[in-house]
Amino acid sequence: FSPIYQEVDNMIYRMEKCGFQEYKSQAEKIDKKIAEDILNEPKQKVQDPVEIYRDAARIKEQFCDMINEVVTSLEKKKLRVDCRICNDLKSLVRIAEKAALRPDAPGNADTVLDVCRAMIICKDMEVIAKTAGEFYSMRKVIIVRQKDRFTNPSV
Repeated sequence: FSPIYQEVDNMIYRMEKCGFQEYKSQAEKIDKKIAEDILNEPKQKVQDPVEIYRDAARIKEQFCDMINEVVTSLEKKKLRVDCRICNDLKSLVRIAEKAALRPDAPGNADTVLDVCRAMIICKDMEVIAKTAGEFYSMRKVIIVRQKDRFTNPSV
């Protein structure tokens, strides 16, 4: 799939050169902040899948409020986005599966970081950059990991 991803990235870059550059600049700024703030690989405070699920359920409402705060801020700036907050957490079965399949520490779920889930759909690269910027500038959010799928597509 890599050639396909690369061609899609090239097409986006050609069509949205300024927005893509703004996005790359924002991604680099976030990477730098992560490098300054996070000394080690980000991990949960506990290893047990059930405890991780319980903790996620406990903060789900705060998570939703934070996502909605970002969307409201973008809309105030006349940036239109579509927000989809998953009603359900990542399933406990999937958390346990990821923990069980972990080669370095089977059964340890401390690297499962995406139990509360949401998606903000942006119409172009400029809006993606501004959305990332909203998260970057929130004082109550510490970004611990960024997956730049435009530069490093998942396989």
